[in-house]
Amino acid sequence: MMLRSARTLSRFSGLALIAAGTMAALSTGTFCYWRFGWIRLMCPIGFVEASLSSGTIYRSLIGPFLVVLGLVVLLGRVFCSWLCPSHLVVTHIARLVKRGSSIGIMKRTVPFQARLASKLPVLDYRDGLALLV
Repeated sequence: MMLRSARTLSRFSGLALIAAGTMAALSTGTFCYWRFGWIRLMCPIGFVEASLSSGTIYRSLIGPFLVVLGLVVLLGRVFCSWLCPSHLVVTHIARLVKRGSSIGIMKRTVPFQARLASKLPVLDYRDGLALLV
């Protein structure tokens, strides 16, 4: 439990640094890219998303991407678990939506999600391997 609290605190700290940097116009980063002086970190998933969406690979992001990728290979999900605030934000937004929504909205949403899930293709291990590559 104490480890979970420490991880949540570090994510909130990262989010606070991004917000403070944005308010002070210091450009410390976004959810996917962090810059603190000469230290630059790029989320591997964010790098792939940015490259695929723009159709190009940004040379300035290759170094920070490789640094975080090296950390992932050596230490596992340290960047994602301890620094990346994306999961924290999504979790809290989902919690607020659940708390603020009425029962009537939830009754209509659940059947819609079930119908949507039934029409989507079922993924197998090959799809996971393709995403990993």
